[in-house]
Amino acid sequence: MALHDLARMTVSGTPGTGTITLGAAVDGGITFAASGVADGETVTYAVEDGSNRELRRGVYTAAGTTLTRGTLLASTTGSAISLTSAAKVFITPSSFDFASGQEIITSGVTWTSPANVTSDTTFKISIVGGGGGGASVPATASSKAAGGGAGGAGVFFVTGLAPSTGYTIAIGAAGAGGAAGVANPGGSGTDTTITINGTTYTAIAGTGGPSGAQALGGAGGGTTNIPAAPSGLSITGGPGGACASASAAGTSGFGGSPGLGFGVGGGSRSGDAAGIAGSGFGAGGSGASTSSATSRAGGDGTSGCIFIEWRG
Repeated sequence: MALHDLARMTVSGTPGTGTITLGAAVDGGITFAASGVADGETVTYAVEDGSNRELRRGVYTAAGTTLTRGTLLASTTGSAISLTSAAKVFITPSSFDFASGQEIITSGVTWTSPANVTSDTTFKISIVGGGGGGASVPATASSKAAGGGAGGAGVFFVTGLAPSTGYTIAIGAAGAGGAAGVANPGGSGTDTTITINGTTYTAIAGTGGPSGAQALGGAGGGTTNIPAAPSGLSITGGPGGACASASAAGTSGFGGSPGLGFGVGGGSRSGDAAGIAGSGFGAGGSGASTSSATSRAGGDGTSGCIFIEWRG
């Protein structure tokens, strides 16, 4: 939120608890316009009327020179002051303007917002779905298996959250690698979601690597309800790698990697080796490889997460 110096004005009439019509600059102060406040800008301001004080955020309108009585941040009376014609209004920074923090959420079904935020606080929320597991290989010489796909990733900006309020979340589970024994597909991950004011934002999970010779890798997940730029960004998870044909020199499929730098998929395998698990969040596991008649398990995917940042 922008800061404006020396803006201090009288009120016109008797505002009561309603919208303030600004009067003139007080001695030693300047008008909101002279301090650079733009029409329609939200500002943090204080009002003093006798021994009473009030701190709010409101919207300034140049035509008519008004200031809305927006979010009440603090009051010496515990509630809105009924303003008289003697009231003075001035722009001031508040501790609420500098409220900031970040949190990585990897478990649970509810996220509780911080106590020191307001409905004007901007949140940046990044989510990624669970990654799919890689497929296993049977006890057949020179078998190769496909990798799991990565979870979809999205980031968006949102306001309007209430302080100390629980919001429903789901953290996407990782898909398990296919079990050794026969040619088993990798398990698919599950979706990561967060619901804010009636909208559920979803990062769709990656699917597991299919079983079978020369199979294509698991698909990467997408997103739902993530807004387009500049308010948000969606990146489809990387697909798992396909497995090579039966050959001692061939390699298994790699695990897909998610967008936004959340994680890295497991690397391809050759020779006689189990698949490699993904790393970080939302990554796919790689498929297994065998050069002998020994079954090998696929690599596990990794779980999703939610990363929340806030300021002002």
